[in-house]
Amino acid sequence: SAVTALICGRLFGAKVVYQLTAGELELRGGGWNVENKVMVALSRPSVLVQALAHALMQQYDLAIVRGSNAKNYVLRHNFRNMLEVVTGSVETNLPISHTKDIDLIFVGRLSEYKRPDRLLEVIAGVARAIPNFNATLVGDGPDREALENQVRALGINKNVTFLGQRNDVPTLLSRAKLFVLTSRWEGVSIAMLESMAMKSVPVVSNVGDLSDFAINGETGYAIDEENKEGFIQAIVELLSDERRRADLAENARQLVVEKCDRDVLSMRWSNILNSLTDHAGATKQK
Repeated sequence: SAVTALICGRLFGAKVVYQLTAGELELRGGGWNVENKVMVALSRPSVLVQALAHALMQQYDLAIVRGSNAKNYVLRHNFRNMLEVVTGSVETNLPISHTKDIDLIFVGRLSEYKRPDRLLEVIAGVARAIPNFNATLVGDGPDREALENQVRALGINKNVTFLGQRNDVPTLLSRAKLFVLTSRWEGVSIAMLESMAMKSVPVVSNVGDLSDFAINGETGYAIDEENKEGFIQAIVELLSDERRRADLAENARQLVVEKCDRDVLSMRWSNILNSLTDHAGATKQK
């Protein structure tokens, strides 16, 4: 898609924008490690494809990244044109439930990239400390059957509910105390931002640009992806201290309202694209 846009832009004399949605993993090693059917076919890092991807990116007039880590990666590889950080937008005016009856919610594809198997191990650890703890997994994917077997093997049937694909995700998020991701890679999770807007505290892997929003001790926690005990401890502490959880939830919502509200980001996109076209006009005049 990016190559097609670049060709069309050059044919018609238009400015071309590249949005690096998945962060540095979209380029590193040629993108072999992202959930993309074409790039996964590489099966291992490719220095050649990575070099081609970096060279291709240099051709764009503007690059959009989702967070600070992605920005730093692009700058380290000498991108010289316009570069802006723009997160995904979320609706922040939806009703928020006063009843937080879901202790933990996960929203995402049930596949290896999200590491839901690791999440179930974390849930089992939390259940040992809080026996009546409940977790809701929203989404479907190729690993669902294996995960259901894992739940039975871990003895946490009463703690875990698989809901599959749903069309009422905002309502579910508004009922959740905590939003948890144990992913091995992310850009900036839109589901996480949506949950924060609904006053759900994020406890997530410190991967990609999640820590731009899951700020340790302020809006949530970003934990090393392999640190299962760290996840368990953070979740148990938040569920055991309602005042602390409520404070972080309020901070989480405020950050998303300020940074990711649709009206805010609509204006930001407008300003960025106007700057790009103004620059183009000035260049033509010269």
